[in-house]
Amino acid sequence: MQTMRATSRVEEYDLRARYLKNDYDMAGRGRLETEFLIKRLISLVPFAPEDRVLDIGPGNGLLFHLLHARVAECHGVDPSPAMIERLQQKFRSCPNVQFTRLTSSTLPFPDKSFEKVVLSSVITYMDDRNAVLRTLSEVRRVSTDEAVIFIGEVPFLDEAQAPRPQLPLSERLRHKLREEGMVEFVRSAIIKLSKKLRVLFGREPALIASDHGLHFNEETFLMMCRQSGFEGIVMRTETLHGLSKSRNDYLLHPIEVPASRSTAGQPRPSRASQATTA
Repeated sequence: MQTMRATSRVEEYDLRARYLKNDYDMAGRGRLETEFLIKRLISLVPFAPEDRVLDIGPGNGLLFHLLHARVAECHGVDPSPAMIERLQQKFRSCPNVQFTRLTSSTLPFPDKSFEKVVLSSVITYMDDRNAVLRTLSEVRRVSTDEAVIFIGEVPFLDEAQAPRPQLPLSERLRHKLREEGMVEFVRSAIIKLSKKLRVLFGREPALIASDHGLHFNEETFLMMCRQSGFEGIVMRTETLHGLSKSRNDYLLHPIEVPASRSTAGQPRPSRASQATTA
């Protein structure tokens, strides 16, 4: 059995993209939970047919799968070349969907390119506070003045140190059966067994997650957003199992920023159909 230990959250994410066969393993959660979070995001953000949408860290691409036929363009940026390759294959028949590997904190788009921007479960993977501020500043630059920005699942405490209740196995199984129903419960059990067998027979490595992850209390993060040119509201992340005990979501809109930070005058991006598409 091959074992790989991630030394950072970014490395952990890339290892997941390279080795995990099940798309939902990318986020470390199951299908129902992932679908619930994405559908909630769509209910909170007023996507419109003319929108150009940017998803920073698109994960398994579920947001674009549900959204691409309802908006003008979908652009995703991701630091993992393995994830980009998977997404390009998945969306190869969608002309208005494009993915680009992000190799620095500078987004590869002109000013005021997007009406909607999404960062879901991304902040905790960044290196430090300065990296978050650089990203927020870039998001402000590429957002139109009327844009809506959704930043999801920002931890407000150190989740590695948070106590986790240990329920007996029988109790955990009863909870999952009640939440998922028999069909999904059996489906999830087969997927987990298949994963364990792939690890056991060396078809897939066992990944040991990094215990490092950024966290910001809501006052601090809202202050960082204002510093970067955003105002908005904070709400507790809602999960399939109720309100999160450790994460917040932020729904933001741009506010005026100093002229020295603006690079207005650059051309708007070409339509996705004129670019290299997935």
